[in-house]
Amino acid sequence: QAGDLNAIPHNLDTQFDATTTEFRLIRADLGSGSSHFLLTATLKDYGHPEIAGHYQARLNGSEMRWILHTPSIPTGWIDTNGAAIYRDQPGQPFLRQLEVHGTLSSRQLDVKAAGTAVQLNTVRATYSLSGGNLEVQNFRGQILGGELLAGLKVRDLGGNSHGELTANARRRSLDGLKRLAPSTTAARNLSLSGIVDANAKVQWGKNL
Repeated sequence: QAGDLNAIPHNLDTQFDATTTEFRLIRADLGSGSSHFLLTATLKDYGHPEIAGHYQARLNGSEMRWILHTPSIPTGWIDTNGAAIYRDQPGQPFLRQLEVHGTLSSRQLDVKAAGTAVQLNTVRATYSLSGGNLEVQNFRGQILGGELLAGLKVRDLGGNSHGELTANARRRSLDGLKRLAPSTTAARNLSLSGIVDANAKVQWGKNL
């Protein structure tokens, strides 16, 4: 158990070899509950380390929600894979020394929105972390009978963070949107039909 996290039951299976100049992680398979994380990596130059690796994970959102004490995490399965590189650069914060590029997908995620459960299907996205900046591109999913496209940019992730979230909802059913309304008699009796497109942009931080 670490900090405010719940105790994490897990098992770890590893294979590796090492020489005086290089450490090679042939395979590390970490399992916790029904979630799994697989990693391969190579470390060169012990004095000024450079680590390159590939990862693949299948994560259970319900388990992550419990471990992290974060009810806002969607429930459902998330698959992700990608590559990461760490280059030792004295004087630079950790996130500026780390580079990650990957993809994620999910067949179905259940998200809480304004106290209402919303189902997000066929989710796809790519993400990258480079120079301390995080970017999520080509986020796509099916929601409320329509399609949601989104992107996220966060600059200076480990410092004075500022960012931008853009979203475009296409062909959303007005009848589907009714499910997000408060559960009142007036809302239940409301009749809606048709489709709607919508765009949104959210920015935050001091240096926009």
